[in-house]
Amino acid sequence: MSQDLTKLIVNEKVILSAHLETKTEGGAAELRQLLTAIKKRTDNAELGCSAFRVTRFDKLFMIFEEYEDASTTHYNFESMALRAFMEAGKNIFTKPIIEMSSDLTKLDVSERIILNANLEAKTDEGADDLQRLLLEIKKNTEVAEPGCVAFRVTRFERLFMIFEEYENGAAVNFHFESKAFKTLIERGQVIFAKPPSIVYYKEITA
Repeated sequence: MSQDLTKLIVNEKVILSAHLETKTEGGAAELRQLLTAIKKRTDNAELGCSAFRVTRFDKLFMIFEEYEDASTTHYNFESMALRAFMEAGKNIFTKPIIEMSSDLTKLDVSERIILNANLEAKTDEGADDLQRLLLEIKKNTEVAEPGCVAFRVTRFERLFMIFEEYENGAAVNFHFESKAFKTLIERGQVIFAKPPSIVYYKEITA
């Protein structure tokens, strides 16, 4: 993960994850409208944007974006919709980056759930081990977890961001009980530089 796009291989796909928090409920409603407008633009006018997912919990938002390369990412940054978003954000946002406690019970567990996890390894060797463990989990979700709709693993140096989507809360709990996940937690005691951040959201579709 990097805040500097030039540190990535710019002719390959770029994953962008943004975490936002608003000051008020009114600000959250306004932010939702702004993000919906950006999503509509990416759907209709940005051929290089292959994914733009907006999720929300109360005043907290997480946006998962995927672009074909750095040039299409820059194209999005120069859009009028994003410029309006950044201008309005001066009065809406509480801070640029947020984290939320891992409490699944605060969501309606009968509906689809988005999970966003951020992990950091202590060493380069640990990061390689962590990558192997995460890919094992991804493989397991594909063959043994029908309730897991998406499991995307992204990396920058020792930092990892995982975007996950589940049919419901039961599917999330089933995932946590898998052997592959338990192996990650056990090995993580040696690998992790700090406790993982796990955040739950609901996706905004309109």
